[in-house]
Amino acid sequence: NDKIEFLIIPYNFGGYHGINFRGYNLLAAKHFLTLKQPTTVLTQSAYLHKLKPYIHGISSLNTIEASGMRKFKYFNLIESIRQQDDWLNQNTWIKESIQAISDIYNPIMMSKMFFLNDICVKNEKNNKHHNQTNYSLYLGSDGCLSLLNKQNINLIKDKWLTKMQNNKFLIVLSDYYPDTKEIHGFTRTNMEAIAKTKITKIAK
Repeated sequence: NDKIEFLIIPYNFGGYHGINFRGYNLLAAKHFLTLKQPTTVLTQSAYLHKLKPYIHGISSLNTIEASGMRKFKYFNLIESIRQQDDWLNQNTWIKESIQAISDIYNPIMMSKMFFLNDICVKNEKNNKHHNQTNYSLYLGSDGCLSLLNKQNINLIKDKWLTKMQNNKFLIVLSDYYPDTKEIHGFTRTNMEAIAKTKITKIAK
């Protein structure tokens, strides 16, 4: 009876390639909540009234404000990099990316592991509760929309839970183009110097 608690973060990060992220993220969150899965929702207070009608008995709705994320320990360092021409001009996609457009996207994404840890701590304290979950998993908006029904979710559980054990992470590797000078926004030469090997994949 292993259960996954999903973490979703519907947030207004601004526009990206013509997509209205406000509408897109809310649509994705509403869709996922109709599947009635254990879910923690982190969002901004301006979205609370839009999401409350979709909250069910095994979900929770919490706020993280932009003002709070701007107090993130490394916010000033991230901001200085985000506004540097050298970083923006590494690849054509970077200037139009959500990482470049929003000052709070990177701090929130960098905090995901802490948010997931909070869920695990909460569930450890509530270990006698019938809705206790054993694993936590972050889903982006695309992931929310790709799970069309509970059958899709069961497939994920069957595939992932066989590879997961308590107190361990599941790391998914994807091929990355070897001829680029950057790796998902990082300078390839610097990353390979740190890794002491050629980089051909990215991990999620």
